[in-house]
Amino acid sequence: GSLRAAAQANLALAMRGRLAIREAAVSAIAVRVLAAEVPLLESAVQHQLERQCEREDELATQVEAAEREQESIRAQWRKARKEEKAEHKASVQRQQQRHQSEVQQLQMEMQ
Repeated sequence: GSLRAAAQANLALAMRGRLAIREAAVSAIAVRVLAAEVPLLESAVQHQLERQCEREDELATQVEAAEREQESIRAQWRKARKEEKAEHKASVQRQQQRHQSEVQQLQMEMQ
């Protein structure tokens, strides 16, 4: 009986050993699959970073263009205000000259 029990124990041990070997083989395959995926993931991350950098560059370029355009608009506005003031000044001077000549005309008529 004890021989048979020992044989059964040995068989159970052998079966557990084979199962452990199979599990280890599956684990090894899983590790290889993951190891193969790592470069792909690294490549994807690298690609994503490159695209993000490109996008940031595009946005920076757009911001610079918008700032230049805004400065141009400000310059045009300043120029227009200057011209407006000059035109107003000239208009006031013309009005004063007209007024002066009218006063002179009246003075001459009154003499």
